[in-house]
This record gives sequence, structure tokens and C-alpha cells, in this order.
Amino acid sequence: MADPDVDLVYIATPHSLHAEQAILCMKAGKNVLVEKSFTANAGQAREALAVAEETGMLCTEAIWTRYMPSRKLINEVIESGEIGEVKAASANLCYPVSGKARMTDPACAGGALLDVGVYPLNFLDMAIGADHGRTLDHFDTSMMAAETGVDAQNSTTLYYDDGTMAVSTSSMLVSSDRGGYVWGTEGYLVVTNINNPESIDIYNNDHKPVRSVAVPSQLTGYEYEVADAANALLDGKLYQLTWQNNKAFVYDLETFDKVGEFDYSGEGWGLTTDGKHLYMSDGSEKIYVLDPETFRRIRTIEVYTDQSKVAYVNEMEWIKGEIWANVYMTDTIIRIDPQTGAVTGAIDMSGLLSEADVTPATDVLNGIAYDARTGRIFVTGKNWNKLFEISVHPK
Repeated sequence: MADPDVDLVYIATPHSLHAEQAILCMKAGKNVLVEKSFTANAGQAREALAVAEETGMLCTEAIWTRYMPSRKLINEVIESGEIGEVKAASANLCYPVSGKARMTDPACAGGALLDVGVYPLNFLDMAIGADHGRTLDHFDTSMMAAETGVDAQNSTTLYYDDGTMAVSTSSMLVSSDRGGYVWGTEGYLVVTNINNPESIDIYNNDHKPVRSVAVPSQLTGYEYEVADAANALLDGKLYQLTWQNNKAFVYDLETFDKVGEFDYSGEGWGLTTDGKHLYMSDGSEKIYVLDPETFRRIRTIEVYTDQSKVAYVNEMEWIKGEIWANVYMTDTIIRIDPQTGAVTGAIDMSGLLSEADVTPATDVLNGIAYDARTGRIFVTGKNWNKLFEISVHPK
């Protein structure tokens, strides 16, 4: 906690320690990403959130399924009306893990509910609950206790304000199919492995497969929650460079009101962020790492291949721990190691526009965007009439 280079602490200790350690970190000026279950009980959660409010630190739960692209994909199916009006749902997650000491120890806030049971409950909240405007009216819950008194397995029935019902089941004694099911008047949706969704399948009322929705590949799955937490540390701000006026402007991301401005030397070509620092290019081979609060230069990265430096680094985007950058007057996007400046790969973007799309105003390839929630990558150019979604495959 004394390390000035640490901005975010990931807390993955037994549940009983989460609140204590989160509060300790926040009072030391560190933001926290707290593993599930967030705390051992509601009282601890209120105390931790009160300290977050008091200190201005970020305090959020690291339940990874809430950050994964699959959440949006599932919601899109439900909101489309493809399965009709949703009336009921069910989710389960069971693993035979009662042999682990922390799972049965009341002092560690053990039990199935706080360890595996949070996943089906969160799945139901996202798939049919708060994400879709429903309010929980009441719930009934039951459990069978282990010898130590913690719940060995449990079931919760949720009743929503519009009459929709859902059932969540978890156990630390047996394995289950880990399925998530949403039933509508025109069909139903099945999610394989609600703990880390592998597939989303849609069926009609005759139980015939309609289609499957592909879930994007991922590095570990943790990258989405870390990226969202890092982005939140930028405090909801939008940064804008000027090309030759040596001014950067800062706006409120919700209202677009200007909340600040900075002076800098040189030209402003491209800007991206890792969630902690800003990275700015000026049309040379250099990328400047900046403090987002002061615009002070922290260090300089020189971009190079195994043969030479790479000049004209232009628009940039942070993608899965790398900087992707356009190279001015070329059809190439380079992938840059942000620590060393080494070019780790090059992507040929030539041929995106057809002859019919090219006009006298059409200019260079110049625009990269990354949707961290879905893993989708988009590119465009200056005065282009189209935006392209791309996927990258090694030669």
C-alpha cells in the first residue's frame, strides 16, 4: 500500500477479510477491485461503500461475468423479442468443493452461497432483472447446512414486480450443468456455463434450435473487469487534443461540459489510455506517457522495428495491453509494446475501400476503436464513408 506506482488493488482473500482489507486500502489512497462475494454481509458492504464515498476511491466487485461481452450478447437477444415476453428463468452453479477448508469454515464466511451461489444470482439479475427494468418484489430461500453450520447447498426463488419468477441453485457437494435458462412466450435461451459463458443457444417453442450466438475469445476473462476498473479511474473524463494549437481539452463524459484544459509542446496527433495514464503521439517516432491530472510527461517511448525507428505514429488505441497505431500515409496498423516501444506486429489494411467508395475527399487510414466489453475492433479513415469491423488472424 506504500507503493506510489500502485493505483488499483485486487482483493482475492477469504470473504471474511474483504471489507477490512478494502477499507484499509482505500484509506491508504488505493482503489480496490474486490473479489466475490463483495463482503460477508450487507452491513460490511455498506461500510466499505461509505469509505469509498468518503475517500473518493473506486470500490467495485470483481464478479467477472458482469464485465464480459457475453452479458451484452445475452441482453441483446432478450431485448430483441426473439424469445417473446420473458416469464421465467433459472440458473445453477454447483461444484464438489466442500473439501476446501475455507468453504466450510464460518470464520472465513464459507458456504456455497457466497462462493458459487453469487454467479446464478448475478446471472438472473443481468438476464431478467435490473438490466431489464424489473424490480425484485420478494424472495424465498432455503438451504441444507454442513456440519459446521454454513450452507452446503441452497435454493432461492426470486419474485419480480411484473410476475416474472426465477430460481437460483448452488451447491458445494455436487456438480451441475452450470446452465442459465431464460424462458419466453416464443422460445427460450440457454447459456452454457454461467460462470464463464461458452455458448448462447436459442430455441423455439418446439425445442428446435434457432441459432447460436458466438461468444468472443478472451485472454483469461479477467481483462474485462480490470479494463473497466482502470477506465473508471479516469473519473468519467473525455480528453481532446488539438493538432497545432498546443491545447488539450477535458470534458465531462456525461454532459460534455468542458472541465479543464492543458498546454503542451509539439503537435497533437493521437491519444489513448491504459486507464491510468494517457499516451500521446506527435507524428514522430515518439509516444509520450502523460499524467491525466496534470498532462505532465512521465516518460517517452520510442517506436521501432528490428530494422529502424517508425516515424509518423498517428491515431492510437489501447487493445489488450498493446498500443495499436496508424502510421501516417500508409495502410498499416502497427502493434506496439507500451513498455519497450518495440513493434510486435503489423496489420495490412489495404483494400478496405472499394473504388466506388473513394472520392477526391477520401484521405488516409486514420481511426481505430476497441470495444473492451465485446472484444470488437473497428477501423476507418479521414473522410471515409464507412466504418469497418475487423478481426485479426496471424499469417
